[in-house]
Amino acid sequence: MTAVTVIEKRRIARTQLGELLALNKECDVLRLQIYKIIGEGCPSGFKDSSLGNSIRGSRKQRPTLLQLEKVKELRDTLNTMYEDRAAKRVAMLVIIDAIPEAEYRAVLMQRYCEGYKVSEIADLNGESYDSTKHKIKYALEAFYDAMMRKKQKN
Repeated sequence: MTAVTVIEKRRIARTQLGELLALNKECDVLRLQIYKIIGEGCPSGFKDSSLGNSIRGSRKQRPTLLQLEKVKELRDTLNTMYEDRAAKRVAMLVIIDAIPEAEYRAVLMQRYCEGYKVSEIADLNGESYDSTKHKIKYALEAFYDAMMRKKQKN
């Protein structure tokens, strides 16, 4: 068995954690599509809908059946994506929780679970950009090591 380089560890960890970010972005895109269809079909909004609890404006335009079917289809897809995202997030959190260094766990949560940019994490933590960037690198290595320990247990 060949040893995995530090760069390779980071790449693998970044790929695993990046899937979570990608799922978050896909959910956001679908949610915006739903809002757009609702806005086009019913500019005054839906009364007591799960996407907004008030009526906007005074027009009484009703969405078409086709628009409602499209919204239902997108909501079903979005619900499935939320379930996938939740399962992926739990799996990643179990691995992150196995990292012994609290500061590494924190930056991974901020970067890959909450979706903050490196500069935002630096500001939140009161650190320099470069310091935060290096901390994320080391955290990715720790994530890879924790992931491998988990695989060996199973």
